[in-house]
This record gives sequence, structure tokens and C-alpha cells, in this order.
Amino acid sequence: MRKLIIFIVILFAYQISRGQATYNYRFWYDDDSATLHEGTLSEDGKVSFSVNDLDGWLHNLHFQVCDNTGKWSPAVTRSFMLVEDSSDVFSEGATYRYWIDDNAASVVTGDLTSKVMPLSLPVNDLTGWLHYLHFQVCDNTGKWSPAVTRSFMLVEDSTDVFSEGATYRYWIDDDAASVVTGNLTSKVMPLTFSVDGLDGWLHNLHFQVCDNTGKWSPAVTRPFMLVEDSTDVFAEGATYRYWIDDDAASVVTGNLTSKVMPLTFSVDGLDGWLHNLHFQVCDNTGKWSPAVTRFFAIVPDYSDRFNDTTKFCYWIDDQPANVINGTENGNIMELNLPIDTLSATEHTLYLQVQDKFGLWSSVVSGTFTLTTSALTIMATGNGIVRYETGIIRDEVKDYETTVGNQVELTITPDEGYSISHVIVNGTEDVTDQVVDNKVSIYATETMSVEVTFELTDFTKLGDVNNDGRVSVADLSLSVNYLVGGHPSPFVLRQADANNDGEVNVGDVTRIVDLITGAVERGRHAPALHRDSEVREGNVLMGQIYGSLLNLDLSNSAEYTAFQLSLTLPEGTDVNDIRLYRDINHVLASGVADNGQVKLVVYSGDNSILKGTTGQLLQVQMTKPVEGDVLVNEIAFVTKQGAVHKFSPIRVSGTTGIAAKSEAGTRQQTYDLNGRPVLAKPKRGIYIIGGKKIIFK
Repeated sequence: MRKLIIFIVILFAYQISRGQATYNYRFWYDDDSATLHEGTLSEDGKVSFSVNDLDGWLHNLHFQVCDNTGKWSPAVTRSFMLVEDSSDVFSEGATYRYWIDDNAASVVTGDLTSKVMPLSLPVNDLTGWLHYLHFQVCDNTGKWSPAVTRSFMLVEDSTDVFSEGATYRYWIDDDAASVVTGNLTSKVMPLTFSVDGLDGWLHNLHFQVCDNTGKWSPAVTRPFMLVEDSTDVFAEGATYRYWIDDDAASVVTGNLTSKVMPLTFSVDGLDGWLHNLHFQVCDNTGKWSPAVTRFFAIVPDYSDRFNDTTKFCYWIDDQPANVINGTENGNIMELNLPIDTLSATEHTLYLQVQDKFGLWSSVVSGTFTLTTSALTIMATGNGIVRYETGIIRDEVKDYETTVGNQVELTITPDEGYSISHVIVNGTEDVTDQVVDNKVSIYATETMSVEVTFELTDFTKLGDVNNDGRVSVADLSLSVNYLVGGHPSPFVLRQADANNDGEVNVGDVTRIVDLITGAVERGRHAPALHRDSEVREGNVLMGQIYGSLLNLDLSNSAEYTAFQLSLTLPEGTDVNDIRLYRDINHVLASGVADNGQVKLVVYSGDNSILKGTTGQLLQVQMTKPVEGDVLVNEIAFVTKQGAVHKFSPIRVSGTTGIAAKSEAGTRQQTYDLNGRPVLAKPKRGIYIIGGKKIIFK
């Protein structure tokens, strides 16, 4: 839709006051009363005009405003032209035409290739001296501009145009009987006319000249006034009068004793701000001059219009319904912009101030741009973090917000837990800013917030399903987790029953002790073994015979339980697993998401595995093993609850080589017969990490 946007600025900085008076307006196009539109001015003084139904190029817009007393201002008229796109309106396809006088046969047309219109006037056949040239341009949409007309004169010799035969004529007002003619013998026109028979003050004198070809010039008109004696017209007896608006009761009269008219009038009783002052003078013959009218506005004294209690208001974008009000504090205007609900784009801020008289200033505006913030929130441990409508529990979530936004997090620890740390961007600890489980942070362009929780009630250790007690159910859930399952309910922190920071087979034996009463649940963290380092040496030795994997125990310590995982060659699966120890121990196994086969061996009373050496496990594969089997995550638990971890071993199904340690980064070297090579290899082929390597 094509629209004209016009801002109406009220004189004397008088601005529309919100919540006070209302001001009406009306406008119409050309002289068409059917286009009349009326309305109430908005706070920003903006009025939209639709031009969709207008035809042609040239139009006139007439506009008026009315104050709160019902008085209308004079109509303001502006001309405007309609074009589709003025930036390209005279590009390829634009044309022009021109003609002389009203002779249609004289029309000349052409293509407009530049901003200069080539005019070649055929004046040879013209008669007389006064003529009119009309010209128009047409844009590439087919719309013609209004015709522009210029007059010109043709003379044979301008020095002789007013020579012999030139005449003149003049007359007063529209009285044809008063026409006076004469011969023009010089460049001075002798005007001698009688005004004795004229009535009234104001009259018009019209005069023309005619050259010696018979062509008359346009008439020139000059107004004049009649007085009895101009030197004494305002002498004794002259009077004046003036009045405000159309109020006859307000007429003030007086004697005019000098050329200065003393105007003294009270505006105390006037309503509204826009008024008209009319005044006239009367000479000593009793003739009144035309009334002269001047507009004036009534405004308060602005010398001290702003003070410490000055009010202001502001809003964002075109949302005046969301206006925020405030009061200046020591000439400081504090703006609290509600940007948390704004999109990451350009926005406009509008501002007004109100003086002590209740008058509002014009609206001041400025733009600002909000950018997107990539926000990552992590919740680790037992508790939840709420942001907006999302809940984060022991996970990581990504959000988009706006830079500068206030990110408010509600942090709620589970029962028996407390907030450990709130870390922003990996380094800034804002834990001490958490009040009533809430913390507010202002978003930056890239931002991360990590919330961790810590256990405060250690009676929860071993209560894996968080039902308030430690039972066989918790033992089953823990074992299920260790063999690759996804048990539910399952509280990972409480599955760390021995409180060593890991969940492994050591926690299974701890839960067994809690179930059997070998240890008591307490509110303080137990003094438990923490053995996170991998021990030197191998507790297991392995061999592969076709589709069988034998794992032998080789150690001096006595263990009650153990766990391990098997990574098999691609395409190989486990058919059966046998435990070669007493029947008091339970073997549980499963396949994890990564394809590893996981095993846990434990007993219901934490009894010791019989014997410290000899065959421990036999694993039956679905087919002969081609490649290596990696035995990893090896951990054994002592009677005292200590967890001993050991390096992974790799058992070769290709060479029949037994156990090879995977500890550290160094890998054992073997010859082609499977014998360990202790010295630096010489030239030849060796097996390292299950692969054949050539040394030259």
C-alpha cells in the first residue's frame, strides 16, 4: 500500500498530553469532499494518508487540527505528485511532448534520453508577439506530468516594438466604463484617472500595453486605497477596534492618537491554546480598514519548566501500550529496558519527558540492535536447574537468548544434597550470588553455566533407587548398570556406595555389606579405600583356543569380587561364559551400547574367591576367534573393600600368544613364535599390538 507519512509538529513546542486533552484533525484531497478523513491525533503526531484511490500525478492535500475547545486551525495545503518509483521513473522509455498556444497540430514528441529536453520551436509561422509554450514529460509507466506553461514574445526588433503604433489602456476595478486608452510614445505610461466617484477604501487598477502588431500584454493589477487626506487620515477622529476569536463581547475600541495601536487584552478567561486576534482602524472620514487577523497560542511560563520531579516515559518499537513511566533523579533518567522479551534484531526506543505544567515533549527516538547469545546450561549431580520453561537434570542443554538478557536460573537440589558450585564460562564462580535458590546472570555472546550438586546426607549411599533403604533391589540395579544396562530408577551419585568417586564393582561389595549389616549406614562419609591408580603387572593371563577364551587368575591377594569387559573382533559374539570357582559367587554379564561384553562376579556375603591362581573364566565364542580380544576395565575387590585396578590385556587369536599388557603407551614385542622380545628388535618381522611389523 502506498502511503504518505506526515509528522504534525505543534507550534510553541506544545505537545499532546497523554491522559489529558485530545486533539482532532481532518484532511481531504483536492476539492473532493468525499475524501474527507477525520481522526484524533496520536501521541507522536503521526498521520497516515492513503493515496491508493487517487488518479493522475498532481494532487493537493489540505490539513487542519482542532484544539480541545473546538477551534480549528487554518487549512494548510501542500501539493504532491504520485509516481511508482521516482528513482527510475525517467529511465528507458520516458518521452516528452510540447506545443505552442492551443494549436494541437504543433505538438512535437520525442524520447527523453537525458534530463535535458531538446526544444526546437517552429516560430516562423506564428503571428503576433505574445505566445505560450506548453511541455510535459511521461515516465516509463505511461504517466504524464502536469503541463508546464511559459509565455514568450516574438518581435522583429525589440528596440522598435513599442515605436509608432503602440498603445495602452487602463481601468479601475471591473468597471468597463472606466477604461482609458492612449498612444504610447515613450516607455512611460501616463496614468491620469479620477477617483471622485469611487466608494470605499480598496480598489484595483488594471493596465495593459499593445505593440504595433496589435498584440496586448497580460494585464497587470495593482491595489490602492482611497483616503480624504493621507497626511491627516489618522489625525483627530481616527479610531481602532480589536477582538478575540468570534466573541463580539470581547471587542475593545479606542482613539488612534499615533501610528501605534495600543493592544491590551486579558487571556485569563480563554480556553484552549489556539486563538485569533482581529483588528481594524477607522479614519476620520468613518471608513474602516479591512480586518487584519493574527493567530496566537497561549502557553505557560517555560523559564523553569523542568525540576527534580520531572516525569518521563519510554517504550520500545511501536508498542505504546507497553509504556514504562519514571521520574528523574537528579537529572539522571534511569531506563530499565525489558529486552528479555525482544528478538535479536534492530529495535527503536521512544522517549518523552513531561514538564511541571503537565506538557509532554516531542517524541525522541533512537535505534539499538540486540544480538543472539549462545547459552549452554549444564546440571551435574542430584538436583535440577530451571531456565524459562526448561528443566535440566544431570545433562547439558543449549539455548538461544539475547546478549544483555538477564538469565535467571532456579536451582533446586534433591533432598540430602546442596549446591556445590555455579560456574560461569568455566572460571567465574558465582555460587555466593545464589539467593533463595535463584541466581541471575547477564548473557554474553557465548556463555556457559555449570551447576554441580554435592551429597550432604551420606545415609543415601548405596540407596541406588532412592527409596530410603539399601536392599537387594539396589544391588540388582548396580550390577545391571555395570554390565551395560540402563536401570531405572537409578541415582548415579548414590550408586557410588563406597564414596570413592567412581561406580564399579567395589560399590557392589559395599552394597552387599550394607544389606548384610556388615557395615552401618551413617550420616558421615565413611573412611573408604580410594585406589584410582592402575596397578603394575597383570592379574589375568589369557589364551585362545579356537572359539574358547581362557582367563587365568595369577596373583597373591585374596579377592571377593571382580569386573572386566571384553572387546571382541568384529563379527564375533559370546555364546557362553563359565566361572571356574565355587558356587557362592554370581556371574552377571551383558552387552553395552558400544558392543563391549561386560562381566561382574560377586557373592551375597562377600566371600573370597577360592584360590589365587588357576583358571578363572572360560568364554565360549560363536566361532573361532580371528584377531585379538581386548580385556579391559579390570578391577578386583579385596575383603577390606579396596578396589585394585589393572592394565588392559590383549589376547591374540591369530598367533595363540597369551596375555600382553596394554598398560601405558608401551606395547610388548613378540617374535613370530610368540616369544617375548626383551631387547631392542633387530632386523626381521615382529608382532607388536597384534600387528606384524618389519624392522629393517
